[in-house]
Amino acid sequence: MKESQIQKKILDWLSIQPKDQMFSWRMYTGPIVRGNPKTGKTFFTPNPCPGLPDIIVIIKGRFVGLEIKQPKGRQSTEQKTFEQAIKKAGGFYFLIKSLDEAIQAIDSIKHLTEIDCGKGTSQAY
Repeated sequence: MKESQIQKKILDWLSIQPKDQMFSWRMYTGPIVRGNPKTGKTFFTPNPCPGLPDIIVIIKGRFVGLEIKQPKGRQSTEQKTFEQAIKKAGGFYFLIKSLDEAIQAIDSIKHLTEIDCGKGTSQAY
């Protein structure tokens, strides 16, 4: 299954979750294609922040980054660096390869106590 298909399944699932406890959005992390309507020329603006997770979720005030990969996919160096920055700041980061893994990751954060909050974690399910 393609990453985009996994992302769509996860985003569809997130869209039906209670909004009073969490909200989420898809980070478009590739280059931005721009065009000049006067000249018709197209150019690319590189991503200003490489390594951002594909999906950001805020659960009861907790930052959660979901990096989506195909079953055999691997993180880039920039993604690993961003993961460490999120964890250092007390956020949570998950390397996700299926909808089931995403649900498991989200549920693990929803059930944390206030004492657990801020420890940060990185999991690959």
